Amino acid sequence: MNKVPTICPYCGCGCGLYLHVEEGNIIGVSPIRHHPVNKGTLCVKGWNSFEFIQHPERLKRPLIRIAPKERSAFSTPSLPLPPRGGGQGWGGDSELRTPNSELFREVSWDEALDYIAERLGEIKDNYGPDSIGIMSSAKCTNEENYLMMKFAKAVIGTNNIDHCARLCHSSTVGGLAGAFGSGAMTNSISEIVNARVLFVIGSNTTEQHPMIGMHMLDAVDKGAILIIADPRRTQISEFAHIHLRQKCGTDVVLLNSMMNVIINEGLVDIPFIKRRTENFDAFEKIVMRYPPEVAEKITGVPAQDIKKAARIYATEKRAMLFYSMGITQHITGVDNVHSCANLCMLTAHIGQPMTGLNPLRGQNNVQGACDMGALPDVYSGYQNVSEPAIRKKFEQTWKKRLPARPGLTLTEMFDSILKGQIKALYIMGENPAISDPDASQVREALGKLKFLVIQDIFMSDTAEFAHIILPAVTFAEKDG
Repeated sequence: MNKVPTICPYCGCGCGLYLHVEEGNIIGVSPIRHHPVNKGTLCVKGWNSFEFIQHPERLKRPLIRIAPKERSAFSTPSLPLPPRGGGQGWGGDSELRTPNSELFREVSWDEALDYIAERLGEIKDNYGPDSIGIMSSAKCTNEENYLMMKFAKAVIGTNNIDHCARLCHSSTVGGLAGAFGSGAMTNSISEIVNARVLFVIGSNTTEQHPMIGMHMLDAVDKGAILIIADPRRTQISEFAHIHLRQKCGTDVVLLNSMMNVIINEGLVDIPFIKRRTENFDAFEKIVMRYPPEVAEKITGVPAQDIKKAARIYATEKRAMLFYSMGITQHITGVDNVHSCANLCMLTAHIGQPMTGLNPLRGQNNVQGACDMGALPDVYSGYQNVSEPAIRKKFEQTWKKRLPARPGLTLTEMFDSILKGQIKALYIMGENPAISDPDASQVREALGKLKFLVIQDIFMSDTAEFAHIILPAVTFAEKDG
């Protein structure tokens, strides 16, 4: 038996594990003993991460839709709207589906790729490059996301590319990039255990990111103080020394009130503020409007609890702040992230070990997909497509003229389809018919496309609408 090291595909923790390979089959997994994230253990998802790899309903060959009348693979039928939970030929409500020979036929890779190139080329020629949209995937590698970004921007000639971060952590990209220049964790997971204060807002960490939650509880066992800000009682809140149960949508008020206390009680790191930050005077005027007594009426959190949490966080040098989708999936998500960043800067809890602002991402490579530029307004490294000098650099490297205007976001693409502007979509590793907001509108839009390419491991609700389906590989079958 061979043991092949890799990374668990399920969440943003990035736990190390071995795949147990025997005669070409994966028969099990085990944790990497000295991996810095999971330290020789796995959660239940990690222990079962190999089971889907050899599932009999995996897609194996490309599939082209057969038109209802002509049964011609090269026609573009008007697709009926399949019912939610299993359309015609998909086996009712079963989670996994196999293709129906009345709807699709297997073809070679050459035929499939020629068909995609021909149809996308026709649509680009007839309607322009911005009539095509691309959806990349946070479940794919950096290399795959980079290639998809380059395919959209250099080959198709459109900035209409996005992925699921639009719904979960695009506010992190915008908020942290504006504050610190990069939308990523400022500190490493291995530092958590030696922190003295852990402030967690909008994250049930022990369930969402079990191994990071394990590090937090290890720190608590060593004497760290755990502050939780969450409207709900959660698994991790049971271990909290302070649980701030703010009303939904009042995160900015809560954080502003904590900063009000820190300023009024002289707990600000003035040298750091002068040396490393900007616009403090304007910021101070805003937070002065939120003393704890005012914030209590808005948030429902007792003023004394706000003061206590603020003092503990500000006076401990090794204080780390964590957040997840409890504060990002809001119309004020960027404001929430900015407020967290302001709290870190106000107390100089940034740029040092066991401090910092640390977003806990959702899918396993949301961070990488964003870093690689699978977004409508940036290239890799968050370089703005609207900046002439940046665009010129990429044009010289790729030897292609590139579009200057930012593209459509994921949700805007579906609006554009219904308006008749986007005619084709290429979707890699996403299932928007289930996962995107306003599912009925998404499904209506998918049914109106002239051409839909799906690249995935299994059949899905979104694949019901596809004109062509490409089988994808799993994390265990590729490098990156």
